[in-house]
Amino acid sequence: MKSLAKYKLVAFFSVLIALTCFLIYYPGLNGPFIFDDFDNIVNNRDVHIQQLSLDTIQKAASSLTSGIFGRPLAALSFAFNYYLTDAADKPFGFKLFNILIHGINGILVLWIAILIFTRLQKQHPTQPLKYFSGKQYLIALAGGAALLWVAQIGRASCRERV
Repeated sequence: MKSLAKYKLVAFFSVLIALTCFLIYYPGLNGPFIFDDFDNIVNNRDVHIQQLSLDTIQKAASSLTSGIFGRPLAALSFAFNYYLTDAADKPFGFKLFNILIHGINGILVLWIAILIFTRLQKQHPTQPLKYFSGKQYLIALAGGAALLWVAQIGRASCRERV
C-alpha cells in the first residue's frame, strides 16, 4: 500500500510538471517564428522532408552546422515536425512539439532525481542526505553554480556583440 502512494505522488508531480510546462509556454504557442527559426526551419530545405527514408533523414540530420557536431537532434525534430505538418510556414506544430519535449524532459529530471534519492536512501537509510553533508559538496555546488552564472554572463555578452 505504501508503494502505491509513492506511485500516486510521482504521477501527481509528473502531471504537475507537464501542466506547468504547458502553462508557461502556452502564450507563445500561436506566435510566429522568431530569431534563428527562419534559418533552421523555414529556409532550410533539408528539413522539409516528404518521406521517411534513410537519405532524407541523413540530409536533415546534417543540415544544421552550428557547433562542432552540428545540431542533429534539433534538425531531426524539425524534419519530423515538417513531415507531420507538411508546412514550414506554420509554427504552431513546431511550438507544440517543443512544449511536449520540454514537458517530457521535466518529467525525466523528476524521475532521475527520485532514482538518485532512492539509491542514497538505500546507502544511508536513516539520513539519505547525509551523503551531501560534507563541506566539499557544498563547495562543489557553489562552484558549479558560479560556473553556470559566469557562462550565462558570457553568453549574454556574446549576444550583445551580434
